[in-house]
Amino acid sequence: MYEFNAATSETKKIAKLTTVNNRSFTGYQILNDGNGIIRVLTSEGAFSIDREGKVSKGLSISEVENQFKSGGLIYSLTEDYIGNLWVGTSSGLIKFEKQPVEFTNYPEDGDVETTFGADRITSILHLEDSRYLVASTGGIYNFDKKSGQFSKYRNNLTAFEGVLVYTLFKDQKKNLWAGTKKGLLKLQLSGVNLTATPVRFKESPDNDEWINRITSITEDSEGYLWIGTIRGLIKYSPISGGYKIFYYHADFGNEGDTYILSLYFNNGILWAGTNSEGLLRINTSDMSHIRYSTHSIVEPKLTGDKIMAIHEDKKGNLWIATMGGGVNVLDKDLNKIRTISISDGLANNTVYGILEDKSGNIWVSTNKGISRINAETLKPANFSRSDGLLSGGYHQYSYLKGLDGSFYFGGSNGITVFNPNKITPNTKKPKVALTDFRIFKNPALDRFIEREVELSYDENFFTFEMTATNFEDPSSNEYHWKLEGLADEWVNAGNRRTVDISNIPPGTYLFKVKVANREGIWSDETLLAKIVVVPPFWRTVWFIVLSGIVLTGIFISITIAILRRKLNREIAEPEREKMIFMERAKTRDRIARDLHDDLASTVSGAGLYIQSATNVMGQNDEVARKMIEKSASLLTEAEQAMRDIVWSVSPQYDNVENLIIRVRILTRELCEAAGIRFEFDKSGETTSMLKDEIRRNLYLSVKEVLMNAVKHSGASQISVVVEVGERNISIKIVDDGTGFRMESQTEKLGGNGLANIRKRCAEIGASAEIVSAEGTGTTVIIKAGIEK
Repeated sequence: MYEFNAATSETKKIAKLTTVNNRSFTGYQILNDGNGIIRVLTSEGAFSIDREGKVSKGLSISEVENQFKSGGLIYSLTEDYIGNLWVGTSSGLIKFEKQPVEFTNYPEDGDVETTFGADRITSILHLEDSRYLVASTGGIYNFDKKSGQFSKYRNNLTAFEGVLVYTLFKDQKKNLWAGTKKGLLKLQLSGVNLTATPVRFKESPDNDEWINRITSITEDSEGYLWIGTIRGLIKYSPISGGYKIFYYHADFGNEGDTYILSLYFNNGILWAGTNSEGLLRINTSDMSHIRYSTHSIVEPKLTGDKIMAIHEDKKGNLWIATMGGGVNVLDKDLNKIRTISISDGLANNTVYGILEDKSGNIWVSTNKGISRINAETLKPANFSRSDGLLSGGYHQYSYLKGLDGSFYFGGSNGITVFNPNKITPNTKKPKVALTDFRIFKNPALDRFIEREVELSYDENFFTFEMTATNFEDPSSNEYHWKLEGLADEWVNAGNRRTVDISNIPPGTYLFKVKVANREGIWSDETLLAKIVVVPPFWRTVWFIVLSGIVLTGIFISITIAILRRKLNREIAEPEREKMIFMERAKTRDRIARDLHDDLASTVSGAGLYIQSATNVMGQNDEVARKMIEKSASLLTEAEQAMRDIVWSVSPQYDNVENLIIRVRILTRELCEAAGIRFEFDKSGETTSMLKDEIRRNLYLSVKEVLMNAVKHSGASQISVVVEVGERNISIKIVDDGTGFRMESQTEKLGGNGLANIRKRCAEIGASAEIVSAEGTGTTVIIKAGIEK
C-alpha cells in the first residue's frame, strides 16, 4: 500500500497488506472513513489500516473477515452519514452497522423445525438464573438462555399429552401454573424434571369443557387466582380448592358468555380483556363492572373489542393491546382514550404483548415486528427483520420482562431477547435526496441542471419522488414538503415519498423537503429542486404592452362612436343641442373618472416597474424579471378595465340579455382561473332595455361580489342566478366559502367591497342584501328596476 503526494510527486510506502505467490493481485477500492481508518478491497480480501499503519484482515480493526464470507467476494463499500458500512459483494449487499442493535434470537441457529417441530411458542416464564419455561401449542419446554438450548419436558399426565398450553403463571408463593386447553395445571419442578397436578372445574355437563379452557391467569392481593376461560371468569382459592364462576354477557360480540383473553389486577380492580366484547373493569368487592368497547354510547370508546394484553404504566395509565385496533391508552382518570395505530406510525394494528422499560417507554409486539412507543408523545419507533428480529410475527401471551431487565417476545420462529436500555435512539439528523422527477409520468430527471429545471407553461403536471438516506426503518420515515412561490405552509405527507404538482401558473418555485426518522429526529430544511415555469408568448411583457396600445386606440374610436349613436337615439330634436352638451359633459366626466381610477394608475404603475427593471437589467436579473412580471400583471388588469369601460358605454348592449351574457362570461373566466366550480342560471324575459347607468352599476356590483368570493372566501363552488320580472331584475350570488361575521353596518366584504356595492346600488335606486356567517358561506342578492 503506497501513498502518492501529488504536490511533490513523491511516493511513500504505508503498509504491506499480504503476500501473494504466483498469483495476480487486484485492488478494487480504497475508502478512508471519518475515523481515519483506511479500508482496502482486493482480490485477496478486505484489509483495514489504522492511523499507526497497523494492518488487519477484515473491514475493521476489531472485526474478522469470516463475518462476511457468506456474502462472497467484496467489490465495493461506502459509509453512510451514521457511520454504517454498506458492503457490495458478489452475492448481495450487506449492511455493517457501526452500533448494531442488540437483538438475539433463539434458537440461535434459526432451526425452528428441528427444535420445536410443529409446536409454536405461546408463553414464557422466568424460573431462576438462566432457566425459563416456554409453553407451546404442544407442551412445555425448558430453555437455558446460557446455552441457548431447548428441551421438551415429558408429560406425566396421559390426558394432557401434547396439549395446547395458553399461558404460564407464577404466583406470590412461587407456585407455577399452566392454563391449557384441557384445564388448569399446577406444575412442580424437581431439578430438570417437571410434573403436574390437574385442577378441573365443574359447572354443568354442557359447560364443563369450555370453562376448563384456561386462557389467562392473574392473582389478587389475598392470594386468589383469577382465571380467564373461553366461557367466563373463575375465582379460585389454591389453598381450599374452592372456586366461583362469573359470567358477563354482552349484547354484541360473537360469543355467548364472556370469552376472556387477558387479565390484570390492581388495588381491588380486575381488568378483563374479552375476545369480542371489549374491556371489563370489575370491582372484586361486589363484582360490579363497567364495559369499555367500540359500542359504548358515550366516550371514551375503544378502537377494537378483542383485547390481547393489558398493562398499567408507572403513571397509572392503562395500555390496551387490541386485535386490529392498534394500542389504546386509557388515562388514569378513566375519561379519555388515546390511540396509536398504523396511521400514527405503528408497525401493525394487531398487537399481542406490552412491556415497559425503566425509562417509561412502552414496547409492543405485533404481526410485523416490535414497536417502541414514547409514553409522552405516543410516537412509535418500529423494529423489524432488518434490525435483527425474527422473520415471522409474534404471539399472544408470549412476552416477558426477565429478572435481569431483558425483554422476551415469542413468535412463530422462536424467541427474541434484548435489553431495551441498550437500544439507543439514533439522534443524528437524517438527510433527504431527490430520486425521481416525472412530467406527465414520463421520466425527466435528466433535465435538471444543478437542481434546477425549466418547464414550459403546458408542462403542468409533474411528480417528485424523494427518499431519506436512512434505512433503519424506511416505513417509519415521515416527510414534510412545501412549494415556495405557491404556498409557504408545510404539507405533512406522512411516509408517502411522492408529490404530485399540477396547474401552477408561470413563475419560479422552490421545492423544499424535511424528513424525520423513526426516532422523530428531523432533518434540516433541504432544497431539492428549483422549478421555472415559462409563460406563453401572449402573457409576456412585450405582447401585453403592444396589446395595450392597440386597445387604447380602439377604445377612443369606440367611445366616439358610442356617444354619437346614443345621442342620436335618445335626444329629441328641439332639445338636441342642449342634451348633447350635457351628455357629453356627463360621459366625459365618467370616462375620465374610470380612466383615472381603473386605467391610468395601473398603466402608470406598470411603466414604473418596466423603468425600474431597465435600470437593474444586467446587474440583478432576478429582480428585473420579477419587476417585469409585475408590470405584465398590471397591464393585464388594465386590459380588463378597458374592456369593461367600452362595454359599459356601448349602446348596443343596452338590454338585459347582454348584461346576462356579460355576467356569465365574467363568472366563467374568474372561476376557471381560480379552479372553482360554478353554476349559472337565468329565467324570465330578457329583451327589456336597461339604461346604461343601471347596466354599468349592476355589472360592476356583481363583479365586485365575484372578485371577493374568488379571492377571499376559499369557496369550492359559486352559483349565480338571474331572475327577470316585469319591472325588476334580481341577481343572486352564492358561495360555499368561509363566510364572515355580520357585526354591524360597518362590516366589510374584502376591503371596501361592501361599501362600493351599496354605493353603486344607491346611484341607480337598487338594493343589495348580504347574508353571511362564519363557516356558512355568503349570499348576495342585488335587485334593480328595469324599463318596459
